[in-house]
Amino acid sequence: MKAESFPEKSLVDAFYKHDLAKLRKEAGLETEMDSDAAMLQPWRAVKDWSEQSRYELGRREQDAKGAICRDRARSTPVDPSPLVDGRFDMGRRFVQKFAADGNPIQAAFWVETEEGHWFLYVVSELMEQSGPAVAYGAISASIAKLAYGIPFGSEIKVIGPNNPIAKGALELAAPYPRRMVFGDYMLGSLRAEQSIIYPSAVFNMNPANPMTSEDISREILRLMSQGSQPILPSHVTLKDGTTFNAVPFSLELGNKRSMIVRMLADGEIAPRTVPLDEIASIA
Repeated sequence: MKAESFPEKSLVDAFYKHDLAKLRKEAGLETEMDSDAAMLQPWRAVKDWSEQSRYELGRREQDAKGAICRDRARSTPVDPSPLVDGRFDMGRRFVQKFAADGNPIQAAFWVETEEGHWFLYVVSELMEQSGPAVAYGAISASIAKLAYGIPFGSEIKVIGPNNPIAKGALELAAPYPRRMVFGDYMLGSLRAEQSIIYPSAVFNMNPANPMTSEDISREILRLMSQGSQPILPSHVTLKDGTTFNAVPFSLELGNKRSMIVRMLADGEIAPRTVPLDEIASIA
């Protein structure tokens, strides 16, 4: 379709819907997402959402958790606690702050132990180069700088990149620098009942492969599909170098037939409207 032409009405109508499956089809992502193992579980977590879901009352917490995520092999509910109680996004903000403070990060991931406890592992050369005192001191310093704070500081573990647990996580995440990895894995000697590995783009301040418009759209849709849970602002970088923290709430077709993003930026009352192709990254 040329820039000066008008799109077919059916195409426009298709984009103005809350049906995620139809939006995925119109975006041409069905084949890519269905063939990507890292996308299967996140897609299953959001595909049945509808705008009516927010108005449904009386559902038990366990029913909601079971609807979010199911283990493919065992067909039993998987407890997605870090995803539904805000810890995943708070952990992401912490990891970004830790990296922004100049601390090296090779990987970051949540692990559920056999006892049912969740821990956030941060893989950093700081542990091997300077020792535990310096590494955990840097952790505490970054936590103290977070405007929102985090309630799980004692659940953070720092390990070096040569630790077998770190090597296992790095091997699993390597093929997916921009996508979360879910599953129950052996990470070195650690049996993870469940693990959620952050993509390296979260903490890599200068990624070798910048985000594409497709990457940005996918991340915005993920942020918008978190239901009623509180969403922490994401760090947005525009192609002109401008940066700000904001919560995206709409991805739609603008007047010039190009996609636009509406978001609430920190410290601003009126929403910002930003063309999708002007966004360099969002994390």
